[in-house]
Amino acid sequence: MPSGEGFEGPDGRIAGSQSIPLPQLEARSGEIPTGKAAVVVCHSGSRSALATQQLLKAGRDPVANLRGGLSRWGDEGYPLESATAS
Repeated sequence: MPSGEGFEGPDGRIAGSQSIPLPQLEARSGEIPTGKAAVVVCHSGSRSALATQQLLKAGRDPVANLRGGLSRWGDEGYPLESATAS
């Protein structure tokens, strides 16, 4: 679940992810599927850390922050799809 301001720009996104910008998280948290862990990601891991804390305070569990964000994900060789992919 990307937490950035829209998609994260030139890096792209993780296939199958759902984008909810941090300022909209509280209002849109009902869109996050339940019954499995939610992994929150942004470009570098800063906004997603805030989003993770917000979700935990709201009682969502399990939830985790992808430390290092999309930047680290790509650097470690994991695939990203174009931010314009549907």
